[in-house]
Amino acid sequence: MDHADFTDVLRGGRFRREGETITIETKQLGDLIVRSGRITVCDPLAPSVVMSLAREVPNGEHPVEVAIAKMGKDQRVALGCVRFSKARPARWEIATAKGQNAKKLAPGEFYGYGVDAGTGCFVDTKSFDALEEEEAGEAIFGGLEKTRVYTWAWTNLKLGSANVVCFSSGYGDGFYASYWGFDAKGALVALVTDFGLMTEAIEETLIFPAKGPFAHPKMKPAGVTITKLKSDLGVRVRGDANVRLVTKAGKPIPASSERKYRSNEFAITFTPKKPAKDPHFAVTITLGFEPCPRVK
Repeated sequence: MDHADFTDVLRGGRFRREGETITIETKQLGDLIVRSGRITVCDPLAPSVVMSLAREVPNGEHPVEVAIAKMGKDQRVALGCVRFSKARPARWEIATAKGQNAKKLAPGEFYGYGVDAGTGCFVDTKSFDALEEEEAGEAIFGGLEKTRVYTWAWTNLKLGSANVVCFSSGYGDGFYASYWGFDAKGALVALVTDFGLMTEAIEETLIFPAKGPFAHPKMKPAGVTITKLKSDLGVRVRGDANVRLVTKAGKPIPASSERKYRSNEFAITFTPKKPAKDPHFAVTITLGFEPCPRVK
């Protein structure tokens, strides 16, 4: 499972993430009015990537809630959720727009929408056009300011005969997926937008001689490739990976480093503080994600 256990998170309680305890509390934000049988998810203040979801949903007024992750004084929206039923979700599948096919996604890939103004929302698809009017943006911003507490805010704003329910997006800007929830009988019961707070990365560190080669069967599924630079202690990395200079046994070698970034890759060159005998590179890659465990 590369996403959080949404059913468990929405129960609230304490979880552990990267050694830190997170307390989840849910808050009701009122109802979402659906008239067209479809829902759109996006950043309502900067809708550059808009997902008009393909699956039909029941018309009516459906309760919306958020799961708030509390970490000391910090509070973040971990999930936004629309409920179509009181039934417990038994499984989840990624939500798609028309023309998207979840079966074509490679491991680690997902469909979603971009956030540029730190806010996500649920809105009836036929009411979405109203969000692009200047008055709507001003009203949303004003509504968020009225409810703002440290690190998050929300508003439920009337849009003609419908409305839009807005809430802060986790740690802010990013690209976020939504998921449909189904009960044990296969009936649609919920829609969730996941802001990526309730998972932990599954990582593995691979060690290679500095001269190469840089090949391992786990690198391709992780989307990582490494090539040698002309420098004796330099490599070009494509994908999500962290590189350190170490001994063959994995002990860190004191060194300065210089990085140059370009698109989805970077070049890194190390300069040891002392001559290094048989240097190696420790490359940490992400193999996937797993739900944060509940604290008993």
